[in-house]
Amino acid sequence: MEVFTSTRARYGLGIATFLLLLTAATIAVIRLRVAPDLKQLESVVVNNRVDAIGVEITRKMTQIQSQSRAISQSAVLLGNPDVDRLLPGILDQYGDPHVFGGGIWPLPFQREANKERDSTFYARGDDSRFALNTHWNTSEALKYWEQPWHVAGQVAPQGQCIWAAAYQDDASPQPRTNCAMAIYRNGKLWGVSTIDLTLGFFNTLVAKAEEHIGGQILVLEGDGTIVSNSSLFKQDIVLKNVSTLGSQLPMAEAIDKLLHRLTSDREFESSYRSGGKDYTLFIQPIKDSPWYVATALPTTTLTASSERILHRLAMVQLPFAVILLLVMLYGIDLLMRQFALLKTNIDELSSGEADLTRRLAQGRGIEFNAIVDSFNRFIARLQGMLLEVQQSAIAIATASRQISGGNLDLSARTEEQAASLEETAASMEQLSITVRQNADHARHANGIAGQVAALTARNDENARHVMQTMQDIRDSSYHVAEITAMMDGIAFQTNLLSLNASVEAARAGNHGRGFAVVANEVRLLAQRSGAASKDIHRLIDESSERIEAGAGAVQEVGDLIAELQTRVSHMATSMSEIVTASEEQSMGIDQINHAVSQLDAMTQQNAALVEEATAAAKALQEQAGQLEHMVSGFKLA
Repeated sequence: MEVFTSTRARYGLGIATFLLLLTAATIAVIRLRVAPDLKQLESVVVNNRVDAIGVEITRKMTQIQSQSRAISQSAVLLGNPDVDRLLPGILDQYGDPHVFGGGIWPLPFQREANKERDSTFYARGDDSRFALNTHWNTSEALKYWEQPWHVAGQVAPQGQCIWAAAYQDDASPQPRTNCAMAIYRNGKLWGVSTIDLTLGFFNTLVAKAEEHIGGQILVLEGDGTIVSNSSLFKQDIVLKNVSTLGSQLPMAEAIDKLLHRLTSDREFESSYRSGGKDYTLFIQPIKDSPWYVATALPTTTLTASSERILHRLAMVQLPFAVILLLVMLYGIDLLMRQFALLKTNIDELSSGEADLTRRLAQGRGIEFNAIVDSFNRFIARLQGMLLEVQQSAIAIATASRQISGGNLDLSARTEEQAASLEETAASMEQLSITVRQNADHARHANGIAGQVAALTARNDENARHVMQTMQDIRDSSYHVAEITAMMDGIAFQTNLLSLNASVEAARAGNHGRGFAVVANEVRLLAQRSGAASKDIHRLIDESSERIEAGAGAVQEVGDLIAELQTRVSHMATSMSEIVTASEEQSMGIDQINHAVSQLDAMTQQNAALVEEATAAAKALQEQAGQLEHMVSGFKLA
């Protein structure tokens, strides 16, 4: 919208908003900070006014307690007839119409030994005079010493009252309470004295206070029993409990919610809503009594002071805010006129074909002239800057033309270098393939050499086994030769023995012929055995010679196999070194090939960058021309 684009409208709206926010903040501070304090102050004022009820009740309690003390002392000091005559005068000592009556209530058989009921009770009659009431001494009446007020009086501290809970009995239709005080004779409890106070006393105090504060007041006991009527509630509610009046009296319902929290040394404040209006409830205890004063009044009564302050503040602040708004709007209007004049001068300056040699004229007002001076200094600075830009544009145009020409030459050389690197990369790729094939062949030959070395190792092991076998055979032949030599010796010895036997047989003559035949056979066998052992020995010698020759041949074969294995191992080691060198050479060539490829890619990128630089130089040349043309549109000198 056009309104929000206007500086005058924005400032006006901002000032108005600020004044509204200031007013709202003032109201909020009064409501959040001042109003609670004023409400608290009003609450204190109301409580002080209500305290008058408590003060009056306390004064009445003190008065009645002094009268009751006089009755108790008289009952101790005087005889029965004198006390009975004195009792009406003590009761009417202050002429208080709310003192309904009083009496002396001895314990059974204390006044006279043969009388169980012997009380003296005076009650105010219709003529407002005290008359003797003998109801409690009749047999139809309840036993007065068993009544709650009498029992409470029996345990009261000496010289002090115990105030009975509000009640209504057959002695009188008026609801009342009483002050019960113990009577002691010779240090022993003798009876109780009482003074009855009608609850109309509370009604009179409450009516006056309600008229004074404009609220509703109830006097009640701690259990919620109401001991006073309210002038604002037409029904009789004395001796009723607040818990039974919630539907008729909203104040009673609010009080009932606080009963369990009531204490004799603390005040309570609460709130409730009735008939569409908010009410504030105060409950405060009456000192040294069993009663509480509950006060309810419209919350607006407590906040009337703050509302009044807000009203008066609005009556003062709003006119001043309107005047301030008009003054500030007038000031903004004057400022906008100065800006309009400045705009007119700037339009005149800009309409002269960008003539930067012109300056704004001075106007009225120090602040306005300061802006004019600042603007003129800016134009002068702009003029100097554009002169420098003009000179720089010329220099840039010249340099860009030189850069463009150099980039064209560099682009051509870079393309040639890229072609050469591409051919080099192809050659390196072919060389890498060849070296990789050589490495594969060397790896295959290395495998074959390894297999040959393995076979040679196996043959060497077999040759060693053959040599060991030949050695075992030679050792066995040597052992056989020894055995045959031993057999040859045995045959020789046998031959000698057979000769000796033949000689002995010859000596024996005929008796030794048979023995001679045997000896001859033995000699023949010994000869054949000797001849056989010689043959065996000869064969074994020949076998040993042949075994020696075979062992030498096998040893020579083993040596040749060992030498062959050594040379095959050397060949396998060399082939492994060739494989390793071929692999390293292949890896080196791969790295060289990768580097050449990277160099080729970088060269291609450089060629592209050179082309881009050439294009940028051309664009820079064009932009320099445009800049020179634009600067020439300003009149600089």
